[in-house]
Amino acid sequence: YRFYDFRFTFPGRPGEEAHWPFVKIGWEPLPRLYLSGIVGVVYSYTQGNNRQAVNVGGLGLAEYDRERLHLKLYGGQQPELTSGLGAAGNVQEVRGLVLYDFTRRLTGSAGGGYYQSNGTGFHGELISWGVGVSDRLNKYLSVYTKFVQIRRNETTSSAFLPTGTQSGKEATGDYFIVGFTASVEAFRWSWQ
Repeated sequence: YRFYDFRFTFPGRPGEEAHWPFVKIGWEPLPRLYLSGIVGVVYSYTQGNNRQAVNVGGLGLAEYDRERLHLKLYGGQQPELTSGLGAAGNVQEVRGLVLYDFTRRLTGSAGGGYYQSNGTGFHGELISWGVGVSDRLNKYLSVYTKFVQIRRNETTSSAFLPTGTQSGKEATGDYFIVGFTASVEAFRWSWQ
């Protein structure tokens, strides 16, 4: 069971809540293949105006591992805040990731995702994909480079716009990322 309590400080925006009882399932049909998921009914309620909704909610995960190849696919629908616009709604998403170990130190990655958010007066879509490569220089330091593209499409209808009108925005961003990851060994101690 999950309980979501969405409270807003924006004037005039009532609080919202969602209740999600669900069943969780995990299964390993083949060696190295793991499937899991949750599914249930989401009951949503908006305080002050007694608006109610009942939707299906569910999340799924599929993972497959070989010696050098790692695949992961994740997706579903669940209640969530809608893109920081001060409203609660349903989010549908699907994401995938492929990792391949070329050598013990050099790893390539490719992935993508689709994210759709629907709430009171709001509809937004986000599509992203990317590729990258990382190299572990030693036990404590890795360097990486990535290319990521993000496309966003958003439609809003709110109290600030004339009745019956909508405002739409589209944007695309290309990002080249170069960085490093540093780690330290855990501290060890013992009592005698």
